[in-house]
Amino acid sequence: MKTFIIILAVFLMLTTICYGAFTDKPGARPIGLGGAYVAIADDINSLFYNPAGLGRLYRTEITGVYDQQSVGLGVNLNYGYIGAIQPAGDLGIFGASVSQSYSELYREYIISLSYGTKITKKPLVYAGGNIKSLSKKYIENSYTQIDPLFLNNGYSKTGISFDIGILAYINKFWTLGAMLENVNSPDMALNSSSGEERVELNTKIGSSYKLGDWTPIAEVNIKNRKINGKQDINFLLGTEYKFSQNIDLRIGGNLNNLSTGASYNTENIQVDYALRYPITGVTGVYGSHSLQLTYKFGTSKIERPLTKVVLSLPSGVKRMAIAILDLSANNVSEMLSSTVAEFLRLEFFKLQRYDVVERQNIEIILKEQALQQTGCTSAKCAVELGRLLNVHYIIVGSLNRLGNQYAVNVRIVDVEKGRIVLSEVGECDSEEELPATTKGLVERINNQISVVGKVVSIEQDEIMIDKGSQDKLNEGDKVTVQSENKEGEMEITAEIQLIKVEKEKSRAKIIKKYKEIQINDIVNFEFVE
Repeated sequence: MKTFIIILAVFLMLTTICYGAFTDKPGARPIGLGGAYVAIADDINSLFYNPAGLGRLYRTEITGVYDQQSVGLGVNLNYGYIGAIQPAGDLGIFGASVSQSYSELYREYIISLSYGTKITKKPLVYAGGNIKSLSKKYIENSYTQIDPLFLNNGYSKTGISFDIGILAYINKFWTLGAMLENVNSPDMALNSSSGEERVELNTKIGSSYKLGDWTPIAEVNIKNRKINGKQDINFLLGTEYKFSQNIDLRIGGNLNNLSTGASYNTENIQVDYALRYPITGVTGVYGSHSLQLTYKFGTSKIERPLTKVVLSLPSGVKRMAIAILDLSANNVSEMLSSTVAEFLRLEFFKLQRYDVVERQNIEIILKEQALQQTGCTSAKCAVELGRLLNVHYIIVGSLNRLGNQYAVNVRIVDVEKGRIVLSEVGECDSEEELPATTKGLVERINNQISVVGKVVSIEQDEIMIDKGSQDKLNEGDKVTVQSENKEGEMEITAEIQLIKVEKEKSRAKIIKKYKEIQINDIVNFEFVE
């Protein structure tokens, strides 16, 4: 009876291994999503699931995974994995990993070198690849002496495999991903007499779409093999939910497994857990638990959303008066930086929203003050010059070149408050692209600027504001009143509704009041419902 149990355990183990050789994938987060990950690939798990995603990462990271699968009869399959990534600036992101599937009978090892980089900006596309060393080995012990057939007259084999991946952003919500896994399908048979045992080519295609706090993912895997005369195709579905700032929840499944998982993450540490339960395959496999710990070095890069910067103008003023100084030149000629500044002036003027001071007028003032345009780069200098030019805001910045890349950096300084209120950068790969890059930069800046009104009087539950019909306001519009807190951030003071709109002013009733309204509080029209 004991011999029978040992033989059955060996059979279950080897059947599972032979069917899924080198198919174990690390990463508790991808496992919790049912394996549907090729179209997300936004963390260190990209090493295995789509190396193109490495191009998105910007910090050094290291991760470790432990996964245990219960086969039954006291036998467990164990999986261990260590991976690391290192950004290299414009050269891209490099990675390396080592993984091992092991039991008392069998070992599988994968050593991988990975690379990912951005290949285009419009559309935003990343590409990457892996080169992997695959090894497998049967362990000679009392179990393997039962029947030498299991050893195929050999104990170990090593091969080389390659992966290629791509990740494309259709927009900031929708991504598409694809990967060719084991492109060369290496033969991992222990010897020539046992026939071919190829690691099949696996074609993975997927899509994800962000819907608020939810991110659903769909993926299809097509392996270059047939089972019972039918193509081996697997459909994977998963969704991730942002439960809180630090906690993510997920659930997923495919034709072979159902899974669920969760993450807890901080600035530098992320802990992931996944539970996977098989619904097909060898009877007696009871599922697996996967635990992953990731450490991220340095500080996080906050991807700033497109938010409105609240800028105010004096009552009766309809256009924002701005002055744009020549950009300081870093590794480029002063003539080129001056030309790009002129591009900026032209693009702001074309919007018909700004009164742009001409370069000649700026030169006259600077000459009188014995200054140079490119020498005025600090906020203090910009404020002094802005007052002399009688403008509301002044724009300073620089044109930089690093290798073949150009970067136009601009900062908008509030002359009245004496501080920088907005900064933006535009990048391109050649001098010829600078006009288009400057135009796009100005459009992004303009989209972030919200010119607002002010509260001019308060009478019980009604207030008067300094904007009216000529500012495209209508009776019935709902807007917000905002004030600046101690941290310099804008917070909502009240919600109001316009009840009488004249040409240059409007009366409004207070709908909700969160704190006392003060004269000169900001009225933001971007929140019109």
